Amino acid sequence: MQPTHENIDRWLFDYTEGNLSSDQEEQLELFLMNHPELELDMDAWEQAKVDVVPMTFDHKDSLYKKRSYKPVLALALLALFITTSTYYFTNQKENSSIAAKQQVQKQSKLEVHSIKTSRKTGNTNNTPTSHYTPATFFAETNHSSPVSSPVETSRNVAVLLLSDESSNAHISSRISTLNTSVPTNAIAETASKTEPSLSYLEEVQNIKTNALKGMKVGGYRTNFKAEELVQHKLKDATEISLGDINLFRKIDHLLSKDIGLSNNQSYDYAIPNQSNLDLNFSSVGTTSQTLFQAISSVRSFESSTQSKMNNQLSLDGYSRNMRAGFGLQLNYDQFNNGLLKNSNVAAIFSPKIALTRKISLEPAVRFKMGTRTLDQQKMVNQSQAEFETGQVNTFQFDTSLAIGRTLWYRDLDAGLTIHTPLFFLSAQLTNLFSHNENVYSNTVTALKAAKNFTFIAGTQYISRNEQLIFAPYVLLQHNLYRQELYGGFTFKAGKFQVGGSYSNQASGSLSIGYQGKNFALIGQSSYLSLASMTEKTFAHQLTLRIHSSVSKKARRYISL
Repeated sequence: MQPTHENIDRWLFDYTEGNLSSDQEEQLELFLMNHPELELDMDAWEQAKVDVVPMTFDHKDSLYKKRSYKPVLALALLALFITTSTYYFTNQKENSSIAAKQQVQKQSKLEVHSIKTSRKTGNTNNTPTSHYTPATFFAETNHSSPVSSPVETSRNVAVLLLSDESSNAHISSRISTLNTSVPTNAIAETASKTEPSLSYLEEVQNIKTNALKGMKVGGYRTNFKAEELVQHKLKDATEISLGDINLFRKIDHLLSKDIGLSNNQSYDYAIPNQSNLDLNFSSVGTTSQTLFQAISSVRSFESSTQSKMNNQLSLDGYSRNMRAGFGLQLNYDQFNNGLLKNSNVAAIFSPKIALTRKISLEPAVRFKMGTRTLDQQKMVNQSQAEFETGQVNTFQFDTSLAIGRTLWYRDLDAGLTIHTPLFFLSAQLTNLFSHNENVYSNTVTALKAAKNFTFIAGTQYISRNEQLIFAPYVLLQHNLYRQELYGGFTFKAGKFQVGGSYSNQASGSLSIGYQGKNFALIGQSSYLSLASMTEKTFAHQLTLRIHSSVSKKARRYISL
C-alpha cells in the first residue's frame, strides 16, 4: 500500500508511533517531498504525540474481590425449569392438534360419502344433515358440451363465498351442464340452522378448491416459468458493474489513482552549459536531504579559439530549525586553453515561507566572490573572445601601458520561486552590483557585468506510486546581449530519466540519466550557436549527484 491523500493520516500516525518499516519510511518521506503541504500535518502529529508515563500500584491484592457463584447456579436452575415446562406443554398441544385433525378428516369422509349416495338416487331432500347442514357447491362439467361461461362461473363463486360467510344458513347448489342451447340452472336449498364445526370449514375449503378444477379461465395467462427466468436475467443485469468489464475496470483503476501535480522538486533543465542551481538557485533545500553535485561541461571543443570548460561543485541542504535552505557553490572556468580563467565561490540562502497550505514562497539570495585572470602570453591583441554565450569582447590593449593579470570582483544575485498545486513560477536576477569584469583592455573605462534575467514556468505530474514523473517547463533568458526562449521537459520512469529542450535560436539539448537511491548520473548534449562563429557548435555536460535519504523529520515553513 502506497501513501495517498486519502490514507496519509494513517501513515503519519504509524510514523509518529514508530510502526513503519525502513522501506515504508522511505515511501512516506518521498511522498512528503513531492507534497510538502502535508508536512504541516506531520508537524501537528509530532507535537500531538504524548510520551507514555509508566504507572505502578503497589497494592494490587487489595483490589481483588472473590466472586460468589450462587446467583449463577440459581439462574441456571431457573432456565432449566423454564425449558422443561415449555417442551412439555408444546408436546401436549401438538398431540391434541393431531387427534382433532384425524377426527375431522374421518367425519368429513362420512359426510361426503352420504352426499354422493343422495345424488345417485336422485333424492335431493334426503341429504344427511347429522348435527349441522353445511353449504355445498358442486360444479359438474359435461365433456361433450360447452363449458359454462366465465360470467356464470364468477356468479357461482360469489354464491359460494356468500354461503361461507353465513354460518347459520345452509345453501345447497347444484349446477348441471346441458346442451349448447340449454342454459345452466342452479338449484339452492335451505336447510335447518346448525352450529358450525371444524368439518364444515374443511369441506368448504375442499369445495372452493375442487369447484374450479376443469374450468378454463379466460384472459391473460402468465408463463410463470419464463417470467421467473426473465427476472433472474434482469437481476443479473443490474448486478453488472464497470468492474466486471476488463476495459472499464482498467479505466476505473486508472481514474481511481491518486495522481496529481507536485511542484516542489529539485528540477533538471536541459540548457547548454548551465546547471540547475545556476538557473534556479532558490531550489536549494527544496528537498529535505543533503545533496552534493559535481558538474563538468565543455563547449565548442572542436574550435580551440572559443572553447570553454567549466567545473562546478555544490553542496546544499535544509535546516529544520532555521526553516531555510543553504547552499555553497564553487566554480572554475577556463577559456581558450587557459587564456581566461574564472574562479568564484557563492553562498546561497533560501527561506521557505508558507502562504497557505498549498502555496509557498522560496525567496533566495546568492552572494559570490571571485577572480578573473588573463594569461598575457596567450593573448592576441584585437582578437575576439566569447566567454559568456552571446557576449563577444575584443582584446584592445595599449602595449605601452601595464597589463593587469588578476581582477577581483563580488556581486549579489536574487531570486523568487512560487509553488502552487498546479504550477510553479521562478524568477531571478544576477549581477545586481554590476561588478567590473574588464580584462579585455588596460584603459580606465570599466566593463560592467551584464545583468541576466531568468524566468521559468512549469509543472510536474506524478503518478500514485511516485515512479512516473513528467515535468514540462518554459524558460526565458534575457540580458543586454542575448534573449532566448526554451521549451523543455523532464521525464522519469523509475530510475531512468530523459529530458530535452529547444529554443527560438534553433538550439536544442537532449539528456539521459540514471537515478538511484542515493546516486544519480546524467549526461547531456547540446547543439547551439555562438555569436563569434558562423556555424553551429556542440556542448556536452556530465552531472554526478550523491545525496542522502530524505530527512525523517518533515520540513517546517515560515508562516506569515
